[in-house]
Amino acid sequence: MRLSLPILFAVLTKVNAFNVISFNSRYTTRIAVEPYVVEIASDEKVETLVTYDELERLSIELAKAARIILISDGEKNAKELDGKDENRVGISLKTGVRTALVLQHRDDNKYNLEVLTSELEHASMRTLRRLTGNREYESGDLKTELDKIVKSTITAYSGDSGDLLKELNKRVEARVGGLSGKDVNDVKEEIEDQYQNWMKDFLGADYKFFKGDDKFQALRYGKGAHDLVNARSLKN
Repeated sequence: MRLSLPILFAVLTKVNAFNVISFNSRYTTRIAVEPYVVEIASDEKVETLVTYDELERLSIELAKAARIILISDGEKNAKELDGKDENRVGISLKTGVRTALVLQHRDDNKYNLEVLTSELEHASMRTLRRLTGNREYESGDLKTELDKIVKSTITAYSGDSGDLLKELNKRVEARVGGLSGKDVNDVKEEIEDQYQNWMKDFLGADYKFFKGDDKFQALRYGKGAHDLVNARSLKN
């Protein structure tokens, strides 16, 4: 006659077999995986997720154009670069202007183009000073050029309405209907997939400069101002 493992264990250790079986059952119960509970995304929840996605896209539109201006400015003014650096220009610009957009959105949607220009200028100067190794790096034209970029990008984004808030609400409303009523995690994944596909289409060859993974792909710089921009081939 073969003994079950719990009973055999009890015989060898002189422990009550029923207690062993009971302990085994309790242990099994404790490690059981809890069932997944579906959370249906409300219209309000979807609207919030889509709004932040639209702000993310707008920040990339602004950063893409600003990046070209920044690189051009560096090429014109930098005489020598201090060693090599991995350029996170795209990520830095996007992060800065996105923060400004989100704060303005939370402040009753009071969008201020001067604030966006200021944020882009701050991020640009910080990056240029790092790349050139010159903490005193200055540019007389950069702010003016960035101001033009902000105004033209926002104008193009706003379309016929000519109003950033109206256009933002219009875009959000158009996307909400197709996402409401689904599991919230499915909605988040779908929005992320849409965002990644949009990025690839919009950025084209510049996608690698805005890709948010652990390996920030970027331009590598050697010494000499000409090395600052082997970027001309990347301009659209």
